[in-house]
Amino acid sequence: MDWQWIRLAETTSTQEEAKRLVERDPGRKRAILAEVQRAGRGRRGNQWESPLGGLWCTLVYPLKETPDPFLNLLLGISVQRGVGSLLPKSPSLSLKWPNDLMVLGRKWGGILSEVVLTPSGPEVLMGVGLNLQISAEELRKHPQIPREATSILAEFGQSPSPEEALESILKEFEEAIQEDLTPGGRSRQRLRVASVLDTIGRRISWFDLEGNARQGEAVSLTEDGALVVETDSPGQDRQIELRSAEIRHLRDLLGDAGETEE
Repeated sequence: MDWQWIRLAETTSTQEEAKRLVERDPGRKRAILAEVQRAGRGRRGNQWESPLGGLWCTLVYPLKETPDPFLNLLLGISVQRGVGSLLPKSPSLSLKWPNDLMVLGRKWGGILSEVVLTPSGPEVLMGVGLNLQISAEELRKHPQIPREATSILAEFGQSPSPEEALESILKEFEEAIQEDLTPGGRSRQRLRVASVLDTIGRRISWFDLEGNARQGEAVSLTEDGALVVETDSPGQDRQIELRSAEIRHLRDLLGDAGETEE
């Protein structure tokens, strides 16, 4: 089944557009992209205006069985590879678990997935927001965008167009899904993701379900994409698996006993 492209000049949110389409006509692979979003969606329901020059889209992917959380990481590495193949080799693009696209420690994109149920089965809506042909000056004009965020244009001096990037991403995504279904494919894909996942080997912080601040070292990924963390909290499990959390990377302060966030 080929991807159906739906191009919009402007919308509030491609994720909301995707939901309306899935309700009316489920069972199709779709790529819904807009030149401008007026109320783009982020983690914890955050909204922002998405400026011209970025890739603002939602991929609709019908599922044949139970949703697989690893699909989010497969899309992440497809974005990393798809956009990276259109750029000079340095500086390199990386991932931050579970859904951020990074370059030299700065975020330039993110993925937000949710599953919806339809009469024909579950479908996953994967929202992708990438700062591509947007200058650093233009990013600063949008107060909802964090000051530390960056763009491909700002980092490389050049950038593919949103449509060029999406075409390359979809090609990589299809290949990643097919590889994942082959014998041993999940293990190979897990290693590929881990190789560009900047979180592995880092100390991280997060809040657990009870709202307690936790810290530990991210050491690996499970087969379903959970982050394995070795904690240093006395009286608790030494090794845990995070499946949903907003994490922060920590780095040591040279010459000090403390730590700071990146």
